[in-house]
Formats: sequence, structure tokens, C-alpha cells
Amino acid sequence: MAGKDKEDTGVSKLTKKTAKLTISGPKLNRDTRLSTISFKLHKDLCLILNIERVTGKDWRLVADAIGISYTEMQALSRTKATLGPMEEVFKEWSTKDNATVGRLYDILMENDMSGIANML
Repeated sequence: MAGKDKEDTGVSKLTKKTAKLTISGPKLNRDTRLSTISFKLHKDLCLILNIERVTGKDWRLVADAIGISYTEMQALSRTKATLGPMEEVFKEWSTKDNATVGRLYDILMENDMSGIANML
């Protein structure tokens, strides 16, 4: 369909699959540090959140929620990181106390991104 935006056409099979889940909280312990999640989950989150959507429901939303400035986001958008700007967001966030599965889950759920939140 020609009228679909990036959000409709760029959503991976993994996101569509997880969107069907209904969970009242993350599967992982809420206090789990994001720096300790599995590489596969880290990679999947980065790949999905790196897809820039017209709605802004992507890595930029997470970056804003954790206090990364617009100027910093502009620099991150040009990153050469293997897993894109979300990988850099995770790196910066990992130095803070609230870099937990629970906080990421809450950010995603508060912004109607349950398909991604339920991966946690």
C-alpha cells in the first residue's frame, strides 16, 4: 500500500511476533542492568529501535527519555557504531544507575511500544 509510512513497512518480523504477547511486566528482572542482558537481546533491541519512524517511536525517544540532548542525538545519528545509534544510547546510559530492564520497559510502555517492551 503506497500510503504506509516507515513504521508500517519497516517493522521486523520479530516486532510483529512480540506485539502479539500480552505481559504485565518484563520477563527479565526489572533490576537487571542493561549492560548484562544477552548479546542477542541487545542486538535485537538495537536493530528494531534504530529504524527511524515518522512517529519518533524509535531510538530517539529512548535517548530523550534518559536525558540525551537534541545536539547529542544529532551526533549519535551519524555514528559508525556497528549496531547504530541505539548502541551508543545504551553505552551512554550504562553509566547511570537507572540503566535497567525495568526503566527501559517503562519508557517503551509509556509510549505505546509494547511490542518492543515485551521483548524484555
